[in-house]
Amino acid sequence: MVQKDVIAIDEIKRDRNERINQLRSELDEISNKFDELAKNNSALTVKHQHLDDEFKALTLDYDKLKENLDQANNIRRSTEEELK
Repeated sequence: MVQKDVIAIDEIKRDRNERINQLRSELDEISNKFDELAKNNSALTVKHQHLDDEFKALTLDYDKLKENLDQANNIRRSTEEELK
């Protein structure tokens, strides 16, 4: 009976060790994926900030250009009316 108990305990230990090793490898794999995703997220965050800044600058440029165009059109119209 003692021999069977020892064998059963050894089998439980082996199963436990296999499961621990499996979980460690899964943890390593998940950790590596997390590190890669964190790095990609950082890069995307920086890229987003750059694009957001560029968008704001382009919006300001557009507004200024539109304002200048409106002013130029008003001057053109008034000059055309004066020439009539």
